[in-house]
Amino acid sequence: MAMTILSNPLAIAAQRHLSQTEGRYNTSIVRMASGTRITQAADDPAGLAISDNMTSTIRSLEPIPSRRVVIGSRRVTRYSDA
Repeated sequence: MAMTILSNPLAIAAQRHLSQTEGRYNTSIVRMASGTRITQAADDPAGLAISDNMTSTIRSLEPIPSRRVVIGSRRVTRYSDA
């Protein structure tokens, strides 16, 4: 009994092109949803490094109450009530 493998080269090519198009579409959606031009290192490696550095600098400037401030304010409240 002979075994035959049936293939459809046009269907295989269409599937490959569909996969590529889906990948490009998903990349575009991620970029639009994030609101930034650079979302991953593949977009622009140097730009991503600069963007990450700027983001960390901005976050470090935001006021974040430290644990010591919270403990200090609790002690002041406790001593003022006593």
